[in-house]
Amino acid sequence: MTLKKEAIHRLTIRFNLDPKQRAELSEIIDEISKVEACSSSVAAEKVRQLMENKHNSIVDIRKIYGIEKLFTLKEYNPDDAS
Repeated sequence: MTLKKEAIHRLTIRFNLDPKQRAELSEIIDEISKVEACSSSVAAEKVRQLMENKHNSIVDIRKIYGIEKLFTLKEYNPDDAS
């Protein structure tokens, strides 16, 4: 098991993440590896430490690294944009 998968697995068990949250976590790890110019294993470890040790949420981690979530037309719901 790669470190990325292992980190996602550990976080899933600890925080009871649903499949959508796991997918988002995987995307965040990939984005952090691009932003920080590091491997996905290193990025996964950073995310794991932020969530486990500092109790940061997925939203907090996005803010820390300046990662914006892009919505596709399928995900956009006009009722949410109030």
